Amino acid sequence: MSSLHAVNEEDVNTVTSFPLAYEDLEEKSVYHQNNLRKIKSDLNDYGDEVHDLRRRFDRLFYDKDTNLPKAKKFEVGQKITLPTGDRSSRDRFDDYGTVRRPVRSDYPKPRSRNDQTPSPPVVISPQASVEKRPPSERPPLPKNDDRPNQPLASNARPQPEDENSPLAIIVKDSSTSDSGETINFPVTAVESTKDSPSRKFDYYVLPRIGFAVPTEGDAEAGMSLAVAAGVIRGDWRYGVDFSYLSSEASFTENIIVGSTPFPHQGEYEHSAYSFLVNVTREIELPANWIGSIGFGVGGGWSVSEKTLLVKLNSVKDSGFAWQLGLGARRPFGDSTSIYLGYRYLGHPSVPSHNFEAGAEIDF
Repeated sequence: MSSLHAVNEEDVNTVTSFPLAYEDLEEKSVYHQNNLRKIKSDLNDYGDEVHDLRRRFDRLFYDKDTNLPKAKKFEVGQKITLPTGDRSSRDRFDDYGTVRRPVRSDYPKPRSRNDQTPSPPVVISPQASVEKRPPSERPPLPKNDDRPNQPLASNARPQPEDENSPLAIIVKDSSTSDSGETINFPVTAVESTKDSPSRKFDYYVLPRIGFAVPTEGDAEAGMSLAVAAGVIRGDWRYGVDFSYLSSEASFTENIIVGSTPFPHQGEYEHSAYSFLVNVTREIELPANWIGSIGFGVGGGWSVSEKTLLVKLNSVKDSGFAWQLGLGARRPFGDSTSIYLGYRYLGHPSVPSHNFEAGAEIDF
């Protein structure tokens, strides 16, 4: 019994044409499975592009590096091919889904669109006239570069060093499977900044508490308190710094009775104050830390209370003071960070090494 087949779509009028036909179910299944395989591959590529685009937006507009995992990819698998053998078919499909049909001499010629004659009915004819040839004698299908009116497929994507803008993306052409065009969106209003020193605030306050080691005299190590405040301009900070140092020391005082001196042990409490104008430069460090180096000049004064059995007189002193410091801070949130630092305070009465820790608040 002879089988039936539909005439080619281009051989009859569009209104009366049949949809594409397949020789058997296996050929149709292979074609659609390969189409699904390509759709999964395209979705995997689009997922990578969306992930990369989101990271660029977060870096530009939110000043953070999004470290989210990529979406789970579809399993594409191997390409499916029909088994080797005589599988002659009216229609052939290449990798791009294009129908390749052998030329049939017994098919009616397509009529012109301007022809006003009535459309012929759909032709159903036996397939006996179709010549079947073994695969070895069939003409090869044209390659990609020989196909008419088909742009060359390209999987090229812009490399980071070739992009004109951090927002460069690939726009896919729906008429082809892989070809794409790179579109660069110019970004002029957004200033490109680094992750750590970039600022959303203009002012800062940095209170600190520390451990002070005097460098002169017999004064013992004591506690220091300090607070700094000022303005932020890029990687530079300009402000004022107030500090307080408390320490104790022992001494020997000679009490003269008549003409004979009598040594007596005593102690004093020393309080030193300073008020400086400070300039600080910030430097990026690994692990999201930000280093700083600063220098300040100003004035300092002190008050010493001496005790020898009875309270003796108070001694006051004042003069020029300066400091030089190094530090690092670790941001937590948008406007807070912890601070660890060292500074040498050149005080007129009690110069000291200061090791400090504090918390900074930006606003």
